[in-house]
Amino acid sequence: MEQNYEEILKQNRAKLISLRDISPQYIKQSDKDGFTQHTQINPENGLNINRIEFNANINIDVFYAFVSDSTRTAELDSTYQGKVLKQINENVAIFYAYGKSPIFLLDARDLVFLRENIILEDGTILVQNKSIEYPDCPPIKGIERADMLFQGWFIKKTGPNSINAINIGNMDPKGYIPKAILNQGHKIQLKRAQQIIAYLSGLKQ
Repeated sequence: MEQNYEEILKQNRAKLISLRDISPQYIKQSDKDGFTQHTQINPENGLNINRIEFNANINIDVFYAFVSDSTRTAELDSTYQGKVLKQINENVAIFYAYGKSPIFLLDARDLVFLRENIILEDGTILVQNKSIEYPDCPPIKGIERADMLFQGWFIKKTGPNSINAINIGNMDPKGYIPKAILNQGHKIQLKRAQQIIAYLSGLKQ
């Protein structure tokens, strides 16, 4: 793997792990239907860091297969397009994603990001994502390129067909949008996590 990618992944992984546990900086936003959501402001950009945790009766392989493959988001969102730009190795790839934003008055955005799937020392699976610049896929005229500062899924098996999952992310969609509006995006992220579980629960496992 190219050295710069290794360093990006190392730093991103450390950032996500530092945010995994609930600290005093987190503010509880909701605790309903088995989904608990906390946020805290990222001092680097003034935008919410979003943390969602839930337990679900889903086979870990089924859940992992979905969240580790960004092309499958299209199964939930018909406006979404995703593709692998480069498979670096078995566990690391560069993805491109494009989709219409669910935030009112926000135009479609695209992303180019690095993805790593790794098993941590405690046996938890981490699927981590981080925006990068990729010369083979420069910004497209007329499409705002969002910045995924960090995003990740911590997935732990709790039974033969059950998991505990934690999703952490900090996204800057770019463009001229008031932060007060952007910081309501945590509600959309919670809805997406709920959609994933509802969708996967309907699949044969």
